[in-house]
Amino acid sequence: MSRYNLGSIRPEHRGYEIVVGWDSTLGNFFGEVRRPRDNPFDLGGEVMVSVARLRASASYHNLNREFQEVVKAISDYAIIDANLRTALWADSKREGFGLRSSKGR
Repeated sequence: MSRYNLGSIRPEHRGYEIVVGWDSTLGNFFGEVRRPRDNPFDLGGEVMVSVARLRASASYHNLNREFQEVVKAISDYAIIDANLRTALWADSKREGFGLRSSKGR
């Protein structure tokens, strides 16, 4: 699993937790935006955007489309530049999908 923390592109979103990544167990790219906690005892803050696009098949076309949906959902809050896009794709190729990528299977 990979996870990247991103900085906000808008001053009004400073302090938001913005993450994207690849979850090999579920076989999906994901992204999430959380507003800062108002109460220090609140465990996580309010979720503003949460997107996880499952890979329905092993086809490149479906995975690329789902990747673009995650990028679009996060784009109002952070920039996913070419280097990060490349890193996410490399993560998905290196880690594979679910149990099929486990050693000895």
